[in-house]
Amino acid sequence: MQVKYSQTEDDLVKYSVYYQLEAPERRINRIMLFALPSLIFFLFVAIIGFLPQFDILALPIWMLIIIFLLGLSPALLMSLFLKKLVEERNRKFLQKDENKILLGHKNVFLSEQAIIMETATNRGQIDWKVVEKIVEITTHLLIILNNNSALIIPRIAFDTIETYLEFKKTAELYFAKNKAARTEETVKNNAK
Repeated sequence: MQVKYSQTEDDLVKYSVYYQLEAPERRINRIMLFALPSLIFFLFVAIIGFLPQFDILALPIWMLIIIFLLGLSPALLMSLFLKKLVEERNRKFLQKDENKILLGHKNVFLSEQAIIMETATNRGQIDWKVVEKIVEITTHLLIILNNNSALIIPRIAFDTIETYLEFKKTAELYFAKNKAARTEETVKNNAK
């Protein structure tokens, strides 16, 4: 099974947004990023509210609402602007000459033993053992190798949806076979 495509800046930015903001394994980081500033603010207000010289319940309701909205504002602002910040940072990263090697034409071949990737300047082989998972997002198929890297294959690289689904199914089959073999090998090693 083979696919030829041109890796664009948008492909890499979409992967980065997925990895930094949407990946399930990053959920705790997102919770901390969004919730911590608000939690600190509300904790500060609560501590002040328990001081004997300050009665927070004596404040008018409109003031309590403003305090509540101020507490939520860091989380709301982050959710609105974080995606744009991630996109801009990655586009800046890709503008550097040494990072342009990530872009360009690629050929990806799937075999039972490995994924073979060719670019204009080199050819490499990625063993299925290093693949952590295969993820489908709206516009791309991601073959995730580790925390920071993946093969990012745009869906538009395939002529038809059937070809895309066949490629995805083949990749998942080879990945599952290798994962089962690794699990079996780990069990044997642990039994020794």
